[in-house]
Amino acid sequence: MRADVDGAFRILNLMKQQRILPNSYTLTSLMSACLSAKKVMKAKLLLNDDKLFQLLEYRLTTRDKIALYGAYSIGLCQLHNQPVSYTHLTLPTNREV
Repeated sequence: MRADVDGAFRILNLMKQQRILPNSYTLTSLMSACLSAKKVMKAKLLLNDDKLFQLLEYRLTTRDKIALYGAYSIGLCQLHNQPVSYTHLTLPTNREV
């Protein structure tokens, strides 16, 4: 099954226009779709969308950001057929946040 990345970004833009803010599940799903479709530049655009992150700043927790960057890292490893170890992707404890 091929991910419709362009369609997913159109929906994200519609959400922004309607002031519906995506959550971390939306963003990590979009990130995974980008990398599954081998659209690395689209994935990078998602990470560097300053306007989106300004809108989301009050909603994205440290854990959300870790999940998003984790999805990006794992997707890149899978693109290059590198073994992926999930043991190093630990979430901060409440004391660290």
